[in-house]
Amino acid sequence: MTGCSECHALMRAVRRTYAVIALLVLVSTIPACALAPHTLRLEAEHVSHPLAGWPVSGHNTEDAVTQASALLHWRAGPAYFDAGIGRNLRGANGGGFYGPAITGTVRAGLEVPLR
Repeated sequence: MTGCSECHALMRAVRRTYAVIALLVLVSTIPACALAPHTLRLEAEHVSHPLAGWPVSGHNTEDAVTQASALLHWRAGPAYFDAGIGRNLRGANGGGFYGPAITGTVRAGLEVPLR
């Protein structure tokens, strides 16, 4: 792909992500709706490669994102789903995480009790 078509594809994906997040936020405002989230999570996180960059390698090869986010959280038994929007605290293209400073997060998984 050419650089321009890659940018257009990235922007379409970003718009779709924002549309899904906006829909989830809209649904969450309907109090009697069965799809209303259980909690709102405010978090700061750093995501990186544990074996890249200092002190593992001799030079800075680490691509990472440090972000602050607001996430809507749903759960059903051991299953959970999070969706939210955040901001890369290093700005656009910061930390090697390329793209706009606004980030979207979607997670799904299972919680396994340990006790």
